[in-house]
Amino acid sequence: MPIQPRPGVVPWLVGAGLVVAVASVGVFGFRAPGLLLGALLGACAVARLLLPPRLVGTLAVRSKVVDVATLSTLGAAVVLLALTAPAT
Repeated sequence: MPIQPRPGVVPWLVGAGLVVAVASVGVFGFRAPGLLLGALLGACAVARLLLPPRLVGTLAVRSKVVDVATLSTLGAAVVLLALTAPAT
């Protein structure tokens, strides 16, 4: 029998990743945390695409197509902006 994650655990993982990304700005500058934040948004898009709404919790806002498109676009935009930030 496969192990089933608890309902709504994905938003807590997203929150933890966000805290790590914001906290690492002071150590790494803006490029690495920006890339981490973009990757986190991409992971949210994949989670929204593959997991049922019961497990993704508050990531399920609109239809699955709109949520995945929005998260993917934002993730790509954040990664592009992070790549244009000066390396420190």
